[in-house]
Amino acid sequence: MLVCPLCGKSSVLDAFDPSDFDLDICIYDVHGLGRGRGFKCDPWISVLGDDEVTPIIKKRVLDILKMLIDADCLELDELFSELGISFENDDE
Repeated sequence: MLVCPLCGKSSVLDAFDPSDFDLDICIYDVHGLGRGRGFKCDPWISVLGDDEVTPIIKKRVLDILKMLIDADCLELDELFSELGISFENDDE
């Protein structure tokens, strides 16, 4: 089992592939339809850029990136390249 470092959800390692997930931060409500009748989900609403959820996720993503850099699993030039940011190395 893999424990997601972002949300803490456990997933079967063989089935873990977040690459197809939407790149958005969404919320939705779930309503019970009565005993034995199931549930109804409201449409998803994007909260990307809000003042409540986005800062929490942003902080955690930055913590995860720092963890990967500190563990030598991610180089700054790789990070900057993936983000499309020009990286100037002062050591050269």
